[in-house]
Amino acid sequence: MKEPKEPRVVNLEEKDLPEVMEIGYKCFPDPYPLPLLEQLYRSDPSGFLGVKIGGKLVGYLICTMRWGGVGHILSIAVDPQYRRRGIGRALILKALERLRGRGATAVRLEARKSNTGARAFYASLGFREERELPHYYEDGETAVLMWYTFST
Repeated sequence: MKEPKEPRVVNLEEKDLPEVMEIGYKCFPDPYPLPLLEQLYRSDPSGFLGVKIGGKLVGYLICTMRWGGVGHILSIAVDPQYRRRGIGRALILKALERLRGRGATAVRLEARKSNTGARAFYASLGFREERELPHYYEDGETAVLMWYTFST
């Protein structure tokens, strides 16, 4: 069976959280542990999006609404074996659509300063870098705060 040309983004369920955690451990030095994923899911299940290929989760995105009409992308990761197939792009675009539908006028995310590839990827989707957040990550690395503003 051939993979679809455009990755299909689906709503994740609580039973998918162990797979979310597995991808996080493949992609990040400090991934969200399962209890935190469960807490985030219970607080906003509609913010958990994923892409599955052959029934296997290959990418996920976690987003939520903050105060003042601000959406927040908390985490996005694609299994390294499935990168460069449009999965991350599909996840971001679906998250932007969903957050806008929930009243967001802007969306924020944080990226590691050293992750120039991710920062360029977000910039290609319309995010702009605002400022650095020193010692943001558990290992002390600086984050770059990035914003996407919806045009009216």
